[in-house]
Amino acid sequence: MQTLQIQKALKQKGFDPGPLDGVRGASTVAAIMAYQRANGLVVDGLVGPMT
Repeated sequence: MQTLQIQKALKQKGFDPGPLDGVRGASTVAAIMAYQRANGLVVDGLVGPMT
């Protein structure tokens, strides 16, 4: 999945990835980790099959 798609999905789910710019920056990684934490997943900041 591309970073822009990930950012859009995070924003839709209520996790702020920062600007929707397709860049995997600190805000995007923090939003991924917050999503993982909120959903009881392994918190690694990576978007794998479980995330």
